[in-house]
Amino acid sequence: MGDINPRGEADSNSPGRGKVYGGTRMRDADYETSTQGEGRCPRCGEGPLKAWYELSEEEREVALRLPASADFAASERAARHLFCTRCWHEETTPAPRNA
Repeated sequence: MGDINPRGEADSNSPGRGKVYGGTRMRDADYETSTQGEGRCPRCGEGPLKAWYELSEEEREVALRLPASADFAASERAARHLFCTRCWHEETTPAPRNA
């Protein structure tokens, strides 16, 4: 069996050389304009933030029991809030999403 990392490419993601994604080398300056990670939860950094309509029925049941339910009307939460289904953070003032 041959090596899956041909000689010379094993350290292609080492610092200073830029990372290779899909055959394209990214430079550190590219991260300033990258949209990767946009919409990620500010608390856990992993889960995507979802609007109410994106939640499943079970996820909506959990969201209805979050602490913010005492502070905001259900209609406002459904219209304006974003939810992380990983850690159940509720974003009450969503940042504008880039189109």
